[in-house]
Amino acid sequence: MIDLRVRGGLIYSPEAPIRSDLLVRDGVIAALVGPDEEVTAAETIDADGLVVLPGLVDLHAHMRTPGYSHKEDFRTGSMAAAAGGYTTWVDMPNVDPPTTDADTLRDKRELALEESLIDFGHFASGSNPETIAELAKAGATGFKIFMIGGGYPHDDRIAASSDADLWQSFEAIAPTGLPCLVHPFNQALFDLFSEKELAAGRPRTFHTRAEIYTNRDVVWSSAVETAIHFHDELGVRLHLLHTHAVGSIARIRAAKARGLGVTAAIDPKYFHLTEEEMQRLGPRSYHGAWITGDERRLETIWNALADGTIDIIDSDHAPHTLDEIAHMNVDAWKAQGGSPQYDDLLMVLLDDVNRNRLPLATLARLLTENPAKLIGHYPNKGSLLPGTDADIVLIDMEKTTRLTDDRILSKAGWTPYQGRNVKGAPVRTISRGRTVARDGQIVDGPEMKRRARFLGGVAQFKDRSACRPVRDSAS
Repeated sequence: MIDLRVRGGLIYSPEAPIRSDLLVRDGVIAALVGPDEEVTAAETIDADGLVVLPGLVDLHAHMRTPGYSHKEDFRTGSMAAAAGGYTTWVDMPNVDPPTTDADTLRDKRELALEESLIDFGHFASGSNPETIAELAKAGATGFKIFMIGGGYPHDDRIAASSDADLWQSFEAIAPTGLPCLVHPFNQALFDLFSEKELAAGRPRTFHTRAEIYTNRDVVWSSAVETAIHFHDELGVRLHLLHTHAVGSIARIRAAKARGLGVTAAIDPKYFHLTEEEMQRLGPRSYHGAWITGDERRLETIWNALADGTIDIIDSDHAPHTLDEIAHMNVDAWKAQGGSPQYDDLLMVLLDDVNRNRLPLATLARLLTENPAKLIGHYPNKGSLLPGTDADIVLIDMEKTTRLTDDRILSKAGWTPYQGRNVKGAPVRTISRGRTVARDGQIVDGPEMKRRARFLGGVAQFKDRSACRPVRDSAS
């Protein structure tokens, strides 16, 4: 007996879209069949006129739990993610206590298993070489290193504050075969530039800080250069985040041309948020204003997405309360920056497709296949192949939406895209065969409890064609 038939949609595949029906049994894709084939199903979803994509896989979540759950928790964060078309999230270790050893990883995992609506993983801190092996054995999906410090959310307790720290972390992580995500940042240069600007009488507001943080290429590209050099020496599986600086993109493209196994991601706030939005909405929307106003830099980013220099679009879903964000108007060096992204991010990107900025097939690869491959869970995640998890999102490319705070499911309750009109939207999200969200709202019930699975680490090495699991990925 087939549990679900998704009828009449245009199904994404890496080669070419397929006009077919998709059958689901026991949470797994059973087959793709022709629309006229007689198959009895307990439930049929009419997907006529819709695009059928794999559920989105995000490798850059800040679910703020434990320690900061007034901003977000695993329940509300996964609700926002599901409503936005995501079926898998992996979060970062900058919580309290930070995810630095096997005990904190297990505690965090058990809490997320109780609360998350969809499957998930956890990146552990890679800043303490002594605990890397135990974290890998305990099932960490991978490791995250912050080359940036200066206070929460860039927690000094888990920052690699020197080249020697970074080298020792890479040296410890490389033998695990797990991905090492790096927030590249030259903290010393940022501090130097900050001191000069503030000494010249510039205000301590987000305008001053963002001009340095976002707009000084060398702060990013010099750190990328160091990380790539250490990767070349040590063989760690390096994945670079926040790839928006022209110099960073050039260095990553050159490394790939040399055959290095470096991958890179960008979060859309950097190449979407505008000067107009910053002036209208203040610090909730500041990150991209200097980038979207620079045609050369924006073109460099779009080209890098098109040619594969940037492998993944991640969310950097990083909620704070509006009161916390407002402090950036007072002292941005002591304030907490970041924004909730899950509710609206896919709609912003589908609008890009409708504006012919990138093909839908490219966007799908950046949001599904590539992130699943990075963590070693492709094709079970990030594909619609028979025998894989029935993680599915149905897309209406014609649906228009005005993005407003009152629609947001994230606990933060606001969007950096407030007031935007976009075209293209997820209309149904299916996690392992069950609808979890429809038209931006959660479809919840008793059967949703404890349905989430933890995606443990999968080691991958250059000289191996197969992956070996570090631990059983289903918990």
